[in-house]
Amino acid sequence: MRKFIVRFVLYTFIALFSLLAVSATLVYVYQDKLIGLFVEEANKKLRTPVSVSKIELTFWDTFPRVALTFHDISVTESIKGSQTPLLKAKKLYFTFGLLKLINGQYEINRVVAEEGEINIRKDADGNPNYLILAPDTTAPTTTQAKPIKFHLNQIKLDAMLVRYSPDSSQTFDLLARQLKASLHLDSAAVRTTLDGKLLVNRIKSGQEIFFQEKNINFLTELVFDKIQNQLTIQPTDIQIEKMEFGVRGTVTTAPKTLLDLSFEGKNTTIPSLLSLLPKSLYQKVSAYQSEGEIYFEGTAKGEVSKKKQPAISLDFGCKNVAFYHPDFKKRIEKVGFKGHFSNAGEGTFAMRELRGSLDDKLFEASVAVRNFKDPFLELSFSGDFDVESLFQLFPQKAIDFARGHLDLTLDFKGRLADLKSVSTISNTQTDGELSIQNLDFKLKNKAYEFTGLEGNFIFNKNDIAVSGFQGRAGGSDFALDGYFKNSIAFFLFPHADLRLDASFKSRNLDLDELLSASGQSAENKENTAKEEPYKFVISPKLALRLQCDIDNLAFRQFHPKKITGLFTLASQQANAETFSMQLAGGKIGLTGTLNAQKQDDMLADLRIQFQKIDADSVFYLFEDFNQKFLTHKQIRGKLTTDTRAKVYFNEKLEIDTRRLWAEAVTSIANGQLNNFEPMQQLSKFIDREELSNLRFAELKNTFRLENQTLYIPEMEIKSNVFAVSVMGTQTFDKKMDYKLKVPLNNFARPDRDAAFGAIREEGGGKTSVMLTVKGTTDDFKIAYDKQAVKEKIKQSWKQEKEEFKNLFRKQDREKEEKKAEPAAKKPAKKPTEYFDF
Repeated sequence: MRKFIVRFVLYTFIALFSLLAVSATLVYVYQDKLIGLFVEEANKKLRTPVSVSKIELTFWDTFPRVALTFHDISVTESIKGSQTPLLKAKKLYFTFGLLKLINGQYEINRVVAEEGEINIRKDADGNPNYLILAPDTTAPTTTQAKPIKFHLNQIKLDAMLVRYSPDSSQTFDLLARQLKASLHLDSAAVRTTLDGKLLVNRIKSGQEIFFQEKNINFLTELVFDKIQNQLTIQPTDIQIEKMEFGVRGTVTTAPKTLLDLSFEGKNTTIPSLLSLLPKSLYQKVSAYQSEGEIYFEGTAKGEVSKKKQPAISLDFGCKNVAFYHPDFKKRIEKVGFKGHFSNAGEGTFAMRELRGSLDDKLFEASVAVRNFKDPFLELSFSGDFDVESLFQLFPQKAIDFARGHLDLTLDFKGRLADLKSVSTISNTQTDGELSIQNLDFKLKNKAYEFTGLEGNFIFNKNDIAVSGFQGRAGGSDFALDGYFKNSIAFFLFPHADLRLDASFKSRNLDLDELLSASGQSAENKENTAKEEPYKFVISPKLALRLQCDIDNLAFRQFHPKKITGLFTLASQQANAETFSMQLAGGKIGLTGTLNAQKQDDMLADLRIQFQKIDADSVFYLFEDFNQKFLTHKQIRGKLTTDTRAKVYFNEKLEIDTRRLWAEAVTSIANGQLNNFEPMQQLSKFIDREELSNLRFAELKNTFRLENQTLYIPEMEIKSNVFAVSVMGTQTFDKKMDYKLKVPLNNFARPDRDAAFGAIREEGGGKTSVMLTVKGTTDDFKIAYDKQAVKEKIKQSWKQEKEEFKNLFRKQDREKEEKKAEPAAKKPAKKPTEYFDF
């Protein structure tokens, strides 16, 4: 036995050595001849340039076959003017059978390409790049050399990158790690066995990327019938990552391309299927995981052409599947459904008997879509949810937290296209109800929380009826009842409008908190280093008709009570009708319009009526009108006014004072002016201690504000100290120009020289001193107004000349009369006047 083994090994070694020796001899003998023949054939058949660094005949890499080896080969594509390679490879082998080579038969039976790339594409005009073979127009050779022939029975690719681009928007990019095609040819058919290990780098369609970095393994048998022009795919298993798919059927290639294929999923899971989605979609769901398997099976039948596509039918479903997010202890469990897809006719998609549970709360749903070109949707859903669990499973970046309870039933039927237009939205049908209990949540960009929200929302076609919706937003509370019209379209489509017809009630409404950019209340703002601006924006898609009833409102120092009125809004234009409120011991009436179509240039056209409002409260509420000259600490009285105003402002509620206009018919009763510096400075002229506390019964005037200037027509103030007339102007940059007229009997004895020219006779025995108040609110002077008297004298000079002449005529008549009368008793001497001229 031992001798037999030794002999067997020895004979085997001798046979192998002999075979190697023969191969080496053949390589040496036939190398130049084979290379010459191959180059000659290539020159005949190829129409594009080929570059090679080295050509040799070897047998070591392909033993026991002899191979013609091309090193660093590059074949240029056939597109005119292009230098891009169709094929590049570090090594390209064409192998010959050893016995046939000895017999002088130069037949290539295998082709092997290693470490390179194959690029197949079409240019912008649709011309392919692989038309590299030219027709043979050479005359038959007279030499005895036999040409090289191709009788391939195997093609092999090792580490070859294959890129296929049928047009500029699509790319199929894969790496053939090992791909072997074994060919068996006869007169009637070509039988091929494909054994491949591929890495799909990506499949790109438009901007979407599919199948990124996916491993695919397969082993299949293909039979091409030359007579019937039909390719038969034997039952084949294709493995994509951990998934398995079964494929079988036929493909007819002529005269039309016809498919008759069936396929099914084996060992498929939801994450593995989701991984095949486009990258943009997969990133949104990649964090979620699942347990359980799904199933699907389908067929593809029919013609494939530019104008036609095959009919695809697919049945799918799952049983007892669970979804969950690994970062949270929440799971959607016991999920099951049955589905069907078909593109035959108009196309259909349906999911029936969809059921599941979240925290042992059940939900059910069904979805059906008909006509993919003009989709008609039927949707039914009912479920009971814990809001905290729902948001833990599906986190929202804009929400910090949410908790509470939702109960939803919803049915919808209609064309999706009808939801895009207000004119067709009524063609759809929506029914159902959403019930909210104890809902709390907080938005990330707001400091306050929404708490205690509850209410019922009843769906009717495109509208939602709101019943008992109430809760709190920070320090504010609200109760809302009414209708949200066009609400379904508003939530589904960004361009749709929302119309609200409702009543709004609130015990307390804090606009400081609600309108601030960060949602901070006025109290919290006092603790911050920098107050954040308001941001007032009205959506162009919102229309309102809101009946308001508010017990208390807070906006800066403005704190009215018992606010009632009707507020309407459409196309960013608001209208306030018959608004009334209580404030500072009186009542306020408000009507007006607001045009907010230009966010940086809004216009409020207002009429405001005050009835017996405390004047000091008005100054306080309006922050002393942004000045310190006359503040709420210095004025008292009951203010009644009828004001019309036009106010321009931006989203930060910053008023454009250059265009501010107002006219106010004003009355102040039982007024006081306390510690008002201009009045105190009159002590230089008026000898009265009461100047620090002036009281007057009533003041009436019509004030006008425009061009950043307050205009005050002449008005008489009858106070406890004196009766004074005031007129003048005051600008927003604090410049004052007032004129005062004070009766002479109120004056202390003045300097005669200083007062000369400032005293005016009023007639009826009355004499007044004219004063001016000029300067700024921080630096002003009170002086005699001599110019006013000069202008008065100049205007009445002619009249005074006539009166003077008449006076002398009168005196002459009186003298004649006195001569005729008896002597009369002299009158008592009058008290000495302060001034005599």
